[in-house]
Amino acid sequence: RKLQSKWQCFDAYARVSMSLGVYQIVQAINLFVLGLTLVETHCPSVAFAVTLTLQAVALALNFLDLAGMQLWQWAFMLIISSGCSVTTAFSLTYAKLTDERLPDPTKPFPGAPIAFFFQALHFHVMLILASPSDSTTSLPRRFRSVLFLDVFGDASYDPTDAEHSLPRSVEEGSMSGAADRVEKATALADCWDKGKMAQMALRRWEAIPEFHMTNEDAETLWQYRKQFTVWRKALMVSWNENERIPIPSEVRDSLELKGWSELSAIEKSEDVFTGTLIGPLYGNGQQGGSRGYYYDLEKGESIFGTQGAQSLSLK
Repeated sequence: RKLQSKWQCFDAYARVSMSLGVYQIVQAINLFVLGLTLVETHCPSVAFAVTLTLQAVALALNFLDLAGMQLWQWAFMLIISSGCSVTTAFSLTYAKLTDERLPDPTKPFPGAPIAFFFQALHFHVMLILASPSDSTTSLPRRFRSVLFLDVFGDASYDPTDAEHSLPRSVEEGSMSGAADRVEKATALADCWDKGKMAQMALRRWEAIPEFHMTNEDAETLWQYRKQFTVWRKALMVSWNENERIPIPSEVRDSLELKGWSELSAIEKSEDVFTGTLIGPLYGNGQQGGSRGYYYDLEKGESIFGTQGAQSLSLK
């Protein structure tokens, strides 16, 4: 997902380009038919019938591609989009003809500048519509194909809302969704850090020789490991859902659930409980003995008293 997000913005503008390209093909076909019917075959009725049909198709394409436009905006789009073809049709219909019944290029065509004006105005309007409609993601959200693309995983945004709202509300919804995702990611990261500390603590207790622990301590340690495994699996599901490129659980387990003997010297030094004594211990089945001792995992020896060092107990 992280790699996809690098190029999906180009996909969004490619969709806009395809939408505009289909529209321009319809307009080009309309102008070609005008030249064929008015210049070569001299059939004005066919020319106007085809123009009416193709302009209806062009308007339908705009209606399918664009969202969030009001009725007066659609009327304005119809005028400027069909203005070039309609003006050209009238200009060729009433043009001065030569003896071969072709438009005389030496005579003036007063409607020609108007056709070019409509075409330039239409290009300018489409440029405005294709420009980024918000400052958060810089995407042309007036195009439906971009709305349903969900480029950056903005699942909190409902694309159908764009038909009845302005880009400002879209921006607010996007920012709200982004804030929720950041809050969730922060909470997951905090839980994951605490889970790592729990794994380090359990790992140290599991590394001491068994004869140092009473039966009660061994049972408590086993229960802690069981609870940790259950909660870690649940946390991993939420973590993978939030990550754009989830890491397989087997890979995480092989890296994060190493035993003490499997750690390198550098990894042991990075343990947050380095130098912490394990205890109190009673060992030899003497549950509830009066005098406990502690185990120094780094040195591999038992000592009486903490001697000023911190201790890690099962309580």
